[in-house]
Amino acid sequence: MSAWCRSRDFMLGLGLMAVAVIVCVVLYQPALHGPLVFDDYPALGPLLAMQTLPTDWPYYVMSPTGPLGRPVAMLSFLANLYWTGPSLWAWKATNLGLHCVIGVALWDVSRRLFALAPSSYRTAGMSAALVAALWLLHPLQTSTVLYTVQRMTQLSALFTTLGISLYLVGRTQTNDSWGARGALWGAYLICLPLAALSKETGLLLPAYLAVLEVTVLRDIGATSLRRQAWLLSGIFLVAPVLFVLGYAATHFESALLVPHLKRGLSLWERLMTESRVVVRYLVQIIAPNRQTLGFFHDDIAISTSLTAPITTLASLTLLLILASGGWMLRRRTPIVACGMLWFFAGHLLESTIIPLELMFEHRNYFPSFAVLLAVIGATMTLRTAVFTRTLAVSGAVASLLLFAVVTSAAVDDWRDEARFYTAAFQSHPKSPTAISQLAELFIEQKQYQEALSVLRGVPGAGAVIQRAYIECRMNGKLKGDEIDPSVINNDRILTNYAAAAIVEFAKIGLDQHCDFSREKFVNLLLAAATKPTREVRSTFLMRFYAAHYQWALKRKDDALASLDIAHRLDPADPMPLFLSSEWLLDMGDVTGGRAALSAAIESAGRSGKDYRDLSEGVSRLYRSREKSHD
Repeated sequence: MSAWCRSRDFMLGLGLMAVAVIVCVVLYQPALHGPLVFDDYPALGPLLAMQTLPTDWPYYVMSPTGPLGRPVAMLSFLANLYWTGPSLWAWKATNLGLHCVIGVALWDVSRRLFALAPSSYRTAGMSAALVAALWLLHPLQTSTVLYTVQRMTQLSALFTTLGISLYLVGRTQTNDSWGARGALWGAYLICLPLAALSKETGLLLPAYLAVLEVTVLRDIGATSLRRQAWLLSGIFLVAPVLFVLGYAATHFESALLVPHLKRGLSLWERLMTESRVVVRYLVQIIAPNRQTLGFFHDDIAISTSLTAPITTLASLTLLLILASGGWMLRRRTPIVACGMLWFFAGHLLESTIIPLELMFEHRNYFPSFAVLLAVIGATMTLRTAVFTRTLAVSGAVASLLLFAVVTSAAVDDWRDEARFYTAAFQSHPKSPTAISQLAELFIEQKQYQEALSVLRGVPGAGAVIQRAYIECRMNGKLKGDEIDPSVINNDRILTNYAAAAIVEFAKIGLDQHCDFSREKFVNLLLAAATKPTREVRSTFLMRFYAAHYQWALKRKDDALASLDIAHRLDPADPMPLFLSSEWLLDMGDVTGGRAALSAAIESAGRSGKDYRDLSEGVSRLYRSREKSHD
């Protein structure tokens, strides 16, 4: 072991990291038996429903949640299924273990960065440990660690961190060598693909490395290595950015304008709103408390202009000052500039032009490290002139204690569904998702009055339909016009809340558990199908359920037409074809029915899912028909 590693500073940092990891495990342990939530169900539900790794496991390697399929993350979930079965405790414990490993890896990155700064190299180990410990215990991380599916975010952050560490190893060499160049290329050729194939945010690794080059690595290392580094940046950062910009310029309407309009806002409204969101992220990182945190943030008001609300202009001004300040500080305090610019780099994908949900806390899993790096870097830089060592250490320890207390409370909210959704509703009482999920929880427990209490006074089609659903569950019939098509007239788009409520209502109607006007409900379904929607699947479901109700009303041609539209909306789903085949047979069109059945079986084979029972069941109907004619 080197002399530096044996130094008192390193040992103090190591001790702090050991304590932070232990405290982190203790804090998170009570919630490891917690529930699946939100996107956990579609992404992981099929795997957790199995007892062992299925023989068709390769089908589950690619996830529909991202354009790159996120196979590295999905392989980790399959490994969990193989080694620990469907034990959700083990899956969440794996997330916690990854969190601790990432914290240690960030300590290594921080230590290397502080060692490059003349003002803090003597205390690099302890300064780095403070950054990593604050990151480990930060309450903002609970919604990544305990949100099981966000292992995708964790693995992306892990490989991004390892890529940065590997890059620093090679880039800080004073002599050019194959080993140094191998480390640089390894960061791009090994860590970048692993990070991006865990989650697309891993594509930001080249941006983080470019920030290193313009800040802490400006005058470091051999000249030939600096040239090699900029060559790599040109290949893996500049060229892809130019390609994306060119594509966006030539497909501006289809790639940028239309997708945002389907979410109920324009591209410009999103960019203005995101300025307020990013400022809110900074507040959550620097001064976390129960009021600023929360799982659901879909209650944020849309910025319709720079002055509506006025905080839009203030937020844009603040962000411009911070970004400019980070650039101007790159020579005087490079480590502070590095942290500031890293934070902005970390939000280039999810907080700019890509049509995603406006705000999620897990988007700060890695960027929060950058802010903490800048804050501790500034403290270490100014300490000798302004702060005493005692004051600096006391402030850091107080922050760690505060983070631990708030994290403990946040973790407690994840212990079960009732706590989770109640806390989400209390912190964001105007969030449509928090409202609908808490109401749904009460409905499942048959606490209908409590569900209605949550929905009281809530506007929008989703709440109206959900109240109608509760009335059906309570009374078996509807008294008013809750399912009139007019309930969605004032909505710019068909929201996910409204779509989910309509689908649940459709199910209870098909089961004949409620007395209401089927004709009126068909009209609602068809009206909903014409609304812009965030997901094509929502329109598919509206058409699919409309077909069921049209068939029940003896409007058979309309029902088949709705199934045809549904099939064209999602050709990969064979269900409309199977249903068309059955209905065509019922109508006496055996030839058309057989053609639909053949297409359905072919589609089912391509889907990778098991439709054998359904295929055999419909085929038996045709064999029975043929025997009856014989």
